[in-house]
Amino acid sequence: MQVNFRMPAALKSELENAAREHNRSLTAEIVSRLEASFHLDEATPIKMTRKELFNLVQEVVMITEGGGFVTIPEEPDQSKNKP
Repeated sequence: MQVNFRMPAALKSELENAAREHNRSLTAEIVSRLEASFHLDEATPIKMTRKELFNLVQEVVMITEGGGFVTIPEEPDQSKNKP
Protein backbone atom coordinates (compact mmCIF):
# COMPACT_ATOMS: atom_id res chain seq x y z
CA MET A 1 0.00 0.00 0.00
CA GLN A 2 1.37 3.38 -0.94
CA VAL A 3 0.42 6.49 0.97
CA ASN A 4 0.69 9.71 -0.96
CA PHE A 5 1.28 12.71 1.24
CA ARG A 6 2.19 16.27 0.45
CA MET A 7 3.42 18.65 3.09
CA PRO A 8 0.98 21.55 3.48
CA ALA A 9 2.31 24.62 1.67
CA ALA A 10 2.12 26.77 4.80
CA LEU A 11 4.21 24.28 6.80
CA LYS A 12 6.80 23.99 4.03
CA SER A 13 7.02 27.77 3.88
CA GLU A 14 7.56 27.96 7.65
CA LEU A 15 10.30 25.33 7.44
CA GLU A 16 11.97 27.14 4.55
CA ASN A 17 11.92 30.41 6.52
CA ALA A 18 13.35 28.69 9.61
CA ALA A 19 16.06 27.04 7.47
CA ARG A 20 17.10 30.45 6.11
CA GLU A 21 17.13 31.94 9.62
CA HIS A 22 19.38 29.11 10.83
CA ASN A 23 21.60 29.14 7.70
CA ARG A 24 20.88 25.53 6.83
CA SER A 25 19.19 23.57 4.09
CA LEU A 26 15.54 22.55 4.29
CA THR A 27 16.64 18.96 4.89
CA ALA A 28 18.98 20.00 7.71
CA GLU A 29 16.18 22.04 9.30
CA ILE A 30 13.79 19.07 9.18
CA VAL A 31 16.42 16.70 10.58
CA SER A 32 17.29 19.15 13.36
CA ARG A 33 13.64 19.46 14.36
CA LEU A 34 13.13 15.70 14.29
CA GLU A 35 16.22 15.15 16.44
CA ALA A 36 15.04 17.79 18.89
CA SER A 37 11.69 16.01 19.20
CA PHE A 38 13.48 13.04 20.76
CA HIS A 39 14.87 15.26 23.50
CA LEU A 40 11.53 16.60 24.71
CA ASP A 41 10.54 16.06 28.31
CA GLU A 42 9.27 12.50 28.86
CA ALA A 43 6.20 13.97 30.57
CA THR A 44 5.04 15.40 27.25
CA PRO A 45 5.56 12.63 24.70
CA ILE A 46 4.60 13.17 21.09
CA LYS A 47 1.77 10.86 20.16
CA MET A 48 1.86 9.84 16.52
CA THR A 49 0.03 7.04 14.78
CA ARG A 50 1.97 4.62 12.63
CA LYS A 51 0.37 6.12 9.52
CA GLU A 52 1.27 9.67 10.58
CA LEU A 53 4.87 8.59 11.19
CA PHE A 54 5.13 6.95 7.76
CA ASN A 55 3.60 10.06 6.16
CA LEU A 56 6.24 12.19 7.85
CA VAL A 57 9.03 9.85 6.76
CA GLN A 58 7.69 9.82 3.20
CA GLU A 59 7.68 13.60 3.07
CA VAL A 60 11.28 13.75 4.31
CA VAL A 61 12.29 11.19 1.66
CA MET A 62 10.55 13.20 -1.05
CA ILE A 63 12.26 16.42 0.03
CA THR A 64 15.71 14.90 0.44
CA GLU A 65 15.69 12.60 -2.58
CA GLY A 66 13.47 14.54 -4.93
CA GLY A 67 10.55 12.14 -4.86
CA GLY A 68 9.55 8.60 -4.23
CA PHE A 69 7.14 6.67 -2.10
CA VAL A 70 7.40 4.79 1.14
CA THR A 71 5.66 1.43 1.16
CA ILE A 72 3.73 0.74 4.32
CA PRO A 73 3.33 -2.95 5.12
CA GLU A 74 -0.19 -4.08 5.93
CA GLU A 75 -1.03 -4.13 9.61
CA PRO A 76 -1.47 -7.66 10.99
CA ASP A 77 -5.03 -8.37 12.04
CA GLN A 78 -4.74 -8.22 15.82
CA SER A 79 -8.22 -9.67 16.33
CA LYS A 80 -7.07 -13.04 14.98
CA ASN A 81 -4.38 -13.26 17.69
CA LYS A 82 -6.72 -12.63 20.60
CA PRO A 83 -7.88 -15.65 22.65
